[in-house]
Amino acid sequence: MAETEPFSVLFVCLGTLSRFPKSISYSGSSDFSLADLLSGNICRSPAAEAVFTDLVRKRGAESKFKIDSAGTIGFHEGNSADPRMRAAAKRRGIDVTSISRPIRPSDFREFDLILAMDMRNREDILSAYGRRRSKEPLPEDASKKVKLMCSFCKKHNEAEVPDPYYGGPQGFEKVLDLLEDACESLFDSIMAEKNDVVETDKAAYSMEYEDTVTLYFPLVNETKSGSLKASPSYISEYEF
Repeated sequence: MAETEPFSVLFVCLGTLSRFPKSISYSGSSDFSLADLLSGNICRSPAAEAVFTDLVRKRGAESKFKIDSAGTIGFHEGNSADPRMRAAAKRRGIDVTSISRPIRPSDFREFDLILAMDMRNREDILSAYGRRRSKEPLPEDASKKVKLMCSFCKKHNEAEVPDPYYGGPQGFEKVLDLLEDACESLFDSIMAEKNDVVETDKAAYSMEYEDTVTLYFPLVNETKSGSLKASPSYISEYEF
């Protein structure tokens, strides 16, 4: 198979909740990259990155995916994920090791799918994209890449991934439940789109993949006052 440009996916979240669509339209590229975006990139998005990374590893497709996460602003840039989220994930055998970074305009070119944790974040990312596109060349269809995460869920009916930052331990467990559900469906959707047979009852896969999948998971940032700011103008102050 001829080598193609990576197909990239970005998960985006800026507000307190998030959602994702039930299906994905692909550009036909063999390679795939995913990004999960929240504003601070210290809670939900690094967890999404870790959950998907763990799933891909267990399915035997780790070398075929590039997985990352980022935030819509850089308040927590360079920081590790929230220790409560790391602890909750660790109890499930999942290591959350990513370091926070802000989303970049180039992400709209480099990633094929942008997935957000909540609707408000999705709207802010679309607004930021529109403003940035007036300043530099960005793909015309980039806005179609922005999707919501929970739309991939099959076991849960929630429309958005709730922000656990100000809640108790049960909030972090709920987020992980939703992410595990959504990531399983997302993985199967990608493999099906790539015409690979996915047997979900198998712990590992013996088939050979010729493509590379890149996954990117960005998160939401909190302000110094402790509140979340999700306005497009706030995003533009930092990166856009």
